[in-house]
Amino acid sequence: MIKIALLENEHTAKEIIYALGMLLNKHEWLFRCYLKASELAAAQQQEHFDLIILNEKFNNPRAESVFVKPYEDRIIVYVDHGAMEAVHDERHQTFIVRSSQIAWDLFAIADKLFHRLSGKEEYIFSYNKVKVILNINDIYYLSKEDKLVCFHTRRGLFSERASMNEMEKRFAPYGFQRIHASFLVNMHHVFGVEGDMVLLDQQEQLPLSRSNRQRFLGIVERSDY
Repeated sequence: MIKIALLENEHTAKEIIYALGMLLNKHEWLFRCYLKASELAAAQQQEHFDLIILNEKFNNPRAESVFVKPYEDRIIVYVDHGAMEAVHDERHQTFIVRSSQIAWDLFAIADKLFHRLSGKEEYIFSYNKVKVILNINDIYYLSKEDKLVCFHTRRGLFSERASMNEMEKRFAPYGFQRIHASFLVNMHHVFGVEGDMVLLDQQEQLPLSRSNRQRFLGIVERSDY
């Protein structure tokens, strides 16, 4: 289920809910509406939200410290009422829609939204005879060690007997890219490229091979993930 929170005035919130109803008609979703930032701040302590939609006035460092930074995999949509400045988004998970054409703009970014929301699906496997359920967005990257594929995740390190080619095919729909014969990265956690190293947002660096360099740089430049 996709969980959405709205922090907007009543009129705009109604337009957004109507547009989301058309956009998500084939998905299971739940939304909560808030008129005050304090209400949303309190609610998010008790309930997880995958996507939050905020009035442009909350595009500031103080609001970001409450609604964005503590939630690495949260998707943010700001509603521009005419005074919105550009948003610098290294996570590629922040979007802007105009209040004058909410439905049009939401449909325009629908593919990117669903692509990121798909990363909230789960990957299940057995680790040391224990069933492990990983949220795909919690996986930073995969590495190959002998006959094992290691999952480097927010919850720690896990491994599974598998091939990297198999994992590459399995995780391609979720934005994972091969950067080396031994490494597969979740593009949602890529911070940038420096020389022959790929920088991840949790401050790790992974090697970028010559054979993958041109293709990978093209993906980064197009923000095609």
